[in-house]
This record gives sequence, structure tokens and C-alpha cells, in this order.
Amino acid sequence: MNLIIGTGNVFKDYYYPNLKNKSNYKFFDNNPSEVSVNFNNRLIDKIDKDKTYDTIYILTPPSTHFQLIQDLHSIGKSFYVEKPTFSSLSEYETILGEIKDSKIAGGHSRRFFSNYLCFKDFILNEMKNSKITSISAREGSPYNWNPQKLESILDDEFTHLVDSILFVTGMEETNLEVQIKKINDDCFKEISVESLINSINVDIQYSRTRQLINQIDINFENGMSYHLNTNLNGEILKIKKNNIHSLNNGNKQSAIGVFSEVIDYMENFSINNVDKYNLLKFQNTLRVIDAINEKIKS
Repeated sequence: MNLIIGTGNVFKDYYYPNLKNKSNYKFFDNNPSEVSVNFNNRLIDKIDKDKTYDTIYILTPPSTHFQLIQDLHSIGKSFYVEKPTFSSLSEYETILGEIKDSKIAGGHSRRFFSNYLCFKDFILNEMKNSKITSISAREGSPYNWNPQKLESILDDEFTHLVDSILFVTGMEETNLEVQIKKINDDCFKEISVESLINSINVDIQYSRTRQLINQIDINFENGMSYHLNTNLNGEILKIKKNNIHSLNNGNKQSAIGVFSEVIDYMENFSINNVDKYNLLKFQNTLRVIDAINEKIKS
């Protein structure tokens, strides 16, 4: 049996369409009176701590993740924690010090995007021949969610871009040196960060008020550049001296289909010996976010 905690918009839009015909899932929400979807009596009113669940999905607001896993780690073989996973690296390290046998998977679903996986292959292959000199990433669109509590950009969408950069360059599992050089920050409207990550100039921008071209650009010493449209099924371009080539961006996916892959992957996660998507490796994303928060406070 598996357990979903949190039945808000993310659950209703992406998870439930894949789970409505699966009998091995139970759902829990602290505010069941606000649940508008008929879950066919699968919504439980109390978590039974005498049971053991194969995977517990944490889909609640980011500020609740740490306490939930502290409370439930003894009854979950694996946890899938929606991004942002934790509020800080120290929270994650505290959890690792307390759990014994459970696995904590970072819920960065873009790691399942076919175009990201293809882009990563191109980048890692180019890195065999040349060094990355700079990375720029930007995303933006008018905000249209209506959460009970509005999280700051840094504690929400921005983690997608940070994690994506680290994942496609293989830096999600390497030693990381981070220097934050400059921040322009309105934490609820728009943020831009200039940084140095493992000696690579990395500039990231996210806006909730403006439509930006959603993209990651990675430039190499040998003059080669790679461009990823960060939307699901977005294009991949290889550019050198104004010669532009369109590259294979993988199989076409739907948003619901991506979460079907997440669920299928997690159903065997506790017994898998190989973590194909490196879901256990997300601490470097927290490390970058921590560095940005420290710069803002200073």
C-alpha cells in the first residue's frame, strides 16, 4: 500500500488521473472538508502508524515537509517529496541522521522529461571534449495559482531551474562550490541571480509577472552552445558560429504521462538497486538555495 499526503491542485491535476484506477493507494489531507474530488472512500481521516507503506508521497506545502517526515519515517519504506523538498540543507541532513532504512527521493519531476534526458546526454558528451564556461537560464509567466499560502519564488519555482541546471550538467552528484555574486530580488514577483558554481558563471532569472522565453543555454570553451526550451517537449538546439542544428528531444510526453512515469518508478523504488534519475541526489539543489538565502540576508 502507498500513501498520498496532500490533495491540493498538484495532486488533482497530475497524480489523481493516474491513481483513480489503482487500488493500492490511500489519500490523506489535513483539511478534508476542502477536498472537492470524490475519491471513492480512499480518503482516510487518520494515518495509522501501525501500518507500513511502500511509498509515502509528500505533496503538502514546503514548510510542512520536514515535520511530516520526522513524524512518519518509521512507517514509510520510501518518501517522494515534492519540490521544494526541504527549506534548507540542514533540514535534509537532520532527516538523514534520524532515519534508518527509508529512502528520501527528491520530487523534481523534470528529471523525467524526455527532452531534459536527451539534453543531459548531449551536455555530458560535449563535456568530454570541452569545459562549460557559462550557463544562463530563465523562465517566467504571469502567476495563476491560488494557494492558501503564497510561497516565495526562491522556495518554489526557482528550485526547478536550479535543479535542472545541476541535473543536466551532472553537478547534482558532485562536490559543489557556490559563490553568489549578485541578486536582484522581489521574492514574490521576480528574482535574478548571478553566481559562480564550480567555476562556471551561472545566471538564473524567474518572473511571476512577465512572460519570458523559457530556456537554458550552456556555452563551452570550444565555441559550442546548447539550447534547451525548458517546457515539456521543448526543442534542443546545437549552435556554433551561427550554425544552428535541431537535435533529437526524445519521445513526446504529456504532463499527466510524466507523473505516470514518476508513480511507476516509485512503486519499486524501495527495492531498486539503481536510481536511474538520481532522485536520491538533490542536496546540491538545497545547497545552492541556501547560498542564495545567505546572500539575501547579508
